[in-house]
Amino acid sequence: MEALRTVKDAIGEWHDWVELLGIAKEVLDDGRTCKLIRQIKDTSEQKYESAIAEAQNVRKKFWRVRSSKADGGLSHAAKPVWKAMTAIAT
Repeated sequence: MEALRTVKDAIGEWHDWVELLGIAKEVLDDGRTCKLIRQIKDTSEQKYESAIAEAQNVRKKFWRVRSSKADGGLSHAAKPVWKAMTAIAT
């Protein structure tokens, strides 16, 4: 559960920066030369990369795919994680 919360928080933080970027572009008159907009954009890109890295870490740790498709291809560890992820999403 903690690993999924970390991913959820990282995605949420990235989303917040994307929203801030949209607001800054509407409010600030400097356009493309605005240093603040550039800094917000750079930060949002860093947050995106961080969120992707967190998600990939969880995928590697919990969603190992087996060669056998008899059990749906999920590793033994992936089944409880899938249930936890579903609970968080609802």
